[in-house]
Amino acid sequence: MGLDWMVEARKEGEREISPLETIECPRLDPDDNVTVRHFLKIVESHRSNIHSRGDKDTDYAKHWLRPSDEIIKDHAGDFLVDLIPEKHSAGVASVNGMMTSPIDFRGKVIARMEGLPENLKEDAFADMDPDAMWIYADAIEEHVENVPEEDQPYLKDAIRWLRFWSDKGHGINAWY
Repeated sequence: MGLDWMVEARKEGEREISPLETIECPRLDPDDNVTVRHFLKIVESHRSNIHSRGDKDTDYAKHWLRPSDEIIKDHAGDFLVDLIPEKHSAGVASVNGMMTSPIDFRGKVIARMEGLPENLKEDAFADMDPDAMWIYADAIEEHVENVPEEDQPYLKDAIRWLRFWSDKGHGINAWY
C-alpha cells in the first residue's frame, strides 16, 4: 500500500480531540436537515453502487439497503468529511487518494521525491509530534528548488499540511 501519514488525536487533559473535531467537521445530526440531506446523498451513492454491481447479499449491501431512518440512527454522530469548512482546507492534502482520509497524507510522495536528501526521505517514515513536524517542514522547504519543477507542488502541499497540523497540536503516525 505504501507510506501514509495519519493525523493523530491530541490530548487536552484526559480528553482526546479528533483531528476532524479540530477542523470543525460536522457530524451527522438526525435533527439537522443539512447534515441529514448530505448523509442521504452518501446513502444513495452506496445504494447505487450496490445496484450497479448486483451484490445485494453482502453485509455491505444489507447495511446500506435498510430503511434510511435506521441507517441515519446508526450513523448519528459520524463525521461528514465532505463538509469540512473551507477555512480549514489547508488541513486537507491534495496528495491523498485511495485508502486515505481527506485529512491524511500520502507520505510516500516525500519518501520517493527526487532531489531530496536521503535523510529527509528516511524521516518520512518516522512518527512525529507537532514540533518535529514543523522542523521537518522547514527542512523539506530548504530543498524545494532541488526537486523537479513538476514535483514542487506536491512538496509544497506536504509542507503546508505538516505546518497546519503542527499548529493545531496534532502529531502524525507514519504507517505502511
